[in-house]
Amino acid sequence: MHERGNDYNKRVFQALDKLQNTKDTFIIKQKGRTEDEIAIILVENGEYQGYGFIDKTEAITDFNDFGNMITRYKTPITPLRL
Repeated sequence: MHERGNDYNKRVFQALDKLQNTKDTFIIKQKGRTEDEIAIILVENGEYQGYGFIDKTEAITDFNDFGNMITRYKTPITPLRL
């Protein structure tokens, strides 16, 4: 059975609303450009900070290390709020 379009849209908007109102700090991990790396996206206090690529074998012992592994992108207008 498929979900009705209106029900799906309602769930999507609820999820987006939660994400837009968050002030959390977190990393999103994705596939890298090669098999040997991963992509990381840094969000601090609910604002996109930047992204980078790290070797899969890199040992991360402190969350703060991620800040040194990304290229920071600040938009001149308004930071992207997640």
